[in-house]
Amino acid sequence: MTLATNLGTCQDLVTDLWNSNLINHTELKLCNEFLQKEPEISPQALAEYLVAQQILTRFQAEEVLKGNSSELTIWTYVLLDVIGRGGMGTVYKAVSRAEKQYYAIKMLPRRSMANIPKTSRELKAFREFRHPAVVPIVHVGTASERHYLVWPYVPGGQTLAALLQEQTKLSPKEVVHYGLQTAKSLHVCHEQGLFHGLLKPSDLLLDANHRVSILDFGIGFLLTLGRQESMLDTMTNSNQLARALDYTAPESLTDATVRTPMSDQYSLGCIFYHCLTGQPPFPTVSEVKKMIAHQQEEPPAIRDLNPAVPARLATIVERMMRKKPEERFASMEEVVRAQKALLTGSANGTTPRLELAGNGLILKPSPSGNGTVLRPHPSNNGTTPRPANDPAHPEASSESGTNASESLSVSASRRRTVAPAPKPIAPTEAPRPTVPNPSSLLWFGVSSLVVVVGTVVWLVCR
Repeated sequence: MTLATNLGTCQDLVTDLWNSNLINHTELKLCNEFLQKEPEISPQALAEYLVAQQILTRFQAEEVLKGNSSELTIWTYVLLDVIGRGGMGTVYKAVSRAEKQYYAIKMLPRRSMANIPKTSRELKAFREFRHPAVVPIVHVGTASERHYLVWPYVPGGQTLAALLQEQTKLSPKEVVHYGLQTAKSLHVCHEQGLFHGLLKPSDLLLDANHRVSILDFGIGFLLTLGRQESMLDTMTNSNQLARALDYTAPESLTDATVRTPMSDQYSLGCIFYHCLTGQPPFPTVSEVKKMIAHQQEEPPAIRDLNPAVPARLATIVERMMRKKPEERFASMEEVVRAQKALLTGSANGTTPRLELAGNGLILKPSPSGNGTVLRPHPSNNGTTPRPANDPAHPEASSESGTNASESLSVSASRRRTVAPAPKPIAPTEAPRPTVPNPSSLLWFGVSSLVVVVGTVVWLVCR
């Protein structure tokens, strides 16, 4: 690939690199030595040399040749590459010159009215929160004409949104495997008074070991700030809300500043729905109709779209998606318990149960008899390699020999019987949308007609 340039000479390029703190003394010396050996070389060739020497990334080389080297440094961070572009702005991979750690930086259009110091203070709880499966915001600031948000960089993996694009939908076993991890992590956050507030499939990152990390933690909080305090301008705010509209709770649609642990539960329920059925709850309607549907309508039944989904799992998801927060599970901890019940089966042995198999899960009928026997999968001898006592991931093994979502499988030598699970959650009647009373409509029409006639008579009499 040939790099284009707006610079005149190689010396201009080297000067820009030095002034922008993109090279150190050793690298400056290397540049000068190379130019002494190749005095007639072009700026493009010098940039290619620096990329080959891993002094610059290709993204940096392209920006420097365009004369944008000063935009590659933001406070103590140096931008290395573009990760993606979304409704809020461009996301970059960056490195901290002070810590030599990698970060993800999201650049936003600057709002002059944004109170950065106050916003930073209010985000303190997010910055101080530590959980291995949650990636919280760590810094906010302003550089030149832009605001920026900073998160720790999570290498590799694939977002749930990307996986859904490839597979359309997931099996019930996968949904429970990923969902239980996510619910556990969110429960820890909620106990600390924190919430995501804008959860969607692109915020769930799956690594090679099928562990889930929650991204963009703290973005939802910015949406709860008043207009005078928000870092997000109206257009950015609208774009961000539109991208998450398929998974937004009714109470947050009524008032965008209302984002709570209960709205996280609704959003997670919508994500489960999408994973199980292959589509969001209201996939084809316009944005306005979608907002109304989230508040007043019921989506197609999960088992109508995918009969392979166990009835108990469908019941859990549908309860998470109730319109009224008080009709959902009381907390994310209850969601965790409900999912765990799926993993052990019912007491009478008639309900299917879920069991780990290698890096995934398999769905098996619960055997009759006293409780549910958990059998290891032959491919991995009943074990799944995980860091010991990893609080972020329920599948992590412990010294006692249990692993994967609270003892889903055990070795053949330690096969055991688990006590019967709690009774399944009884489905309750879904709330119906409010329909105006016909008599009320008639009274309203008559009253309006009387007012119109009276006004006409008054005008004529004048």
